[in-house]
Amino acid sequence: MVQYARTDTHYLLYIYDCVRAQLLDFNHGQPGLLQSVWNKSRDLSLKKYMKPIYTEESYLELQRKQKRSFNTQQLTAFRLLFAWRDKLARQEDESTGYVLPTHMMIKISEELPKEPQGIIACCNPVPPLLRQQVNELHLLVQQAREMPLLKAEIAAQKNKGLTPIKKTEITVVSVLMIPPGSL
Repeated sequence: MVQYARTDTHYLLYIYDCVRAQLLDFNHGQPGLLQSVWNKSRDLSLKKYMKPIYTEESYLELQRKQKRSFNTQQLTAFRLLFAWRDKLARQEDESTGYVLPTHMMIKISEELPKEPQGIIACCNPVPPLLRQQVNELHLLVQQAREMPLLKAEIAAQKNKGLTPIKKTEITVVSVLMIPPGSL
């Protein structure tokens, strides 16, 4: 460890000198650009990383960022995989991306493989923790496949606590809005 630290600081000091010289050269000897980099560096190093807090609705934010439209089965798989990934990442003290990258989680959710090998086929390269837990993931995907299949719009409404409006209700409302005597 001591040798590692010595080597690391040896090269870091050299890199620092090179970057400092390049910043001064680029800015024609004026320290403004160098000072700006130092300030940004200081501000960044003062920020404390806070691991995101997991809630029952956290998966929806990620789904919105990915701009994906899922049916109820796919959305259930995404929710279950998201919770599994977060739990395992905290347990193993690893990043969620190491446990199961988002793009692989989306692919599994979209394809809903029927077999454990299908889950592995969705991932290239296969994350080591996924390979170890593929049977548990398969059970989650099976659980999602058992959900009633609804369109994405209706699934999104149900997730927001809304109930879909039936066409007959719309017709009744429009009939009630017609002024009396105009029929």
